[in-house]
Amino acid sequence: MSMSHVAKKVDIPIYDLIEEYSTIQNNPEFPPIHMETDAFSLDGEIVAKEAVKALKEAIDSQKYDGYSSSKGILSAREAVATLLSGNGHDVNRDDVIITTGVREALALVITAIANSGDNILVPKPGPAYYKHAIMKPAGIEAREYLVDLKNGELDTEQMRDLIDDRTKAIMLNNPHNPTGIIFRQKNLIELLKLAEQSKIPIIADENYQKLLYTRLGNPLSLPQPSHFKPLASLQPQVPIIMCDNLSTRIPIAGWQLGWLVIYDKNDVLSKVKKGIIALSSQRPGPSITVQAALPNILSKTPNSYYENVQKKLEKNAYVVFGALSQISGVKPVRAEAGIYMLISINAEKYPIASSTREFCKELISQKSVYLLQENCLEYTTAFAYILLDQSKKLMK
Repeated sequence: MSMSHVAKKVDIPIYDLIEEYSTIQNNPEFPPIHMETDAFSLDGEIVAKEAVKALKEAIDSQKYDGYSSSKGILSAREAVATLLSGNGHDVNRDDVIITTGVREALALVITAIANSGDNILVPKPGPAYYKHAIMKPAGIEAREYLVDLKNGELDTEQMRDLIDDRTKAIMLNNPHNPTGIIFRQKNLIELLKLAEQSKIPIIADENYQKLLYTRLGNPLSLPQPSHFKPLASLQPQVPIIMCDNLSTRIPIAGWQLGWLVIYDKNDVLSKVKKGIIALSSQRPGPSITVQAALPNILSKTPNSYYENVQKKLEKNAYVVFGALSQISGVKPVRAEAGIYMLISINAEKYPIASSTREFCKELISQKSVYLLQENCLEYTTAFAYILLDQSKKLMK
């Protein structure tokens, strides 16, 4: 018996890559350096003790051993609404849906908003998950707009050329993954104007918004991180569906909790919202125990914790950027947030880099260095994961 047509269309390159990596013998003369995984809580040193305490209390209470509403338990939705309310804008708990991480949030939104044959604008470079795991199996076309890596901007005029009568949404990834670019307010307002003129909602994947580099001492000579603006804070006249994640706040990837928030003051997406809720009822949902811990996690984790994580990330970004900038034919993109740094490799100088996969495999066999890889734009590139608290190892 063969697999279904839908299953055949699911293609997630990163999983295939990691599986292939497991078959390659690394060089025993060099200790392995893993930068191919974003499970950056593996060292256990950056998990917030307040989060662990909140989860223990939820477990010990034995009040959260059953199922929850498909939208998420009330206290978790209220906690997210409280987190995002302020500055003259209140979020209603009924516009919040708790999900199993940001990926499920995106899957629910995309499959509720578009049909087979429709299209959604997505960034290039950008997370492959949108296209390969969600859109392709559903028959939704991913129309790629280029992110200007040199200037750190969205090309809204190119977006305009991509839009037609079957365009259902524009996907924004800010802070951008995998470059760490933060798009400026002026650029975001241009995007909102385009969406308003085209009557198209925006799906805002903002799950790295708590991983802005601190700029304390300004080692990367970058602007202060205050220029990051959640899209919904810019008085949009079009609906915004924002997706976020607990694991890029604490970070505890294995707890698998995220949320989506629908900003729709004109009630344009009322049917889409019903569709999201209907789709969410097909799955058991995230752990009710983790949901129960969410209010205390969000309210009791101090700012000093987030600042400490940001400092560690920025330090490692500084180390990676400085070291790679000294290598001829290697061009790192200056990151401003997040956990990745995009590295471009000149294939003329390094012929093996004409195949990104072969280049990464050779790094394993020769130097025991594991990277993510992706082909984009005119470069052969590798995604370098910025390890927390591993600056000495990174310098190797």
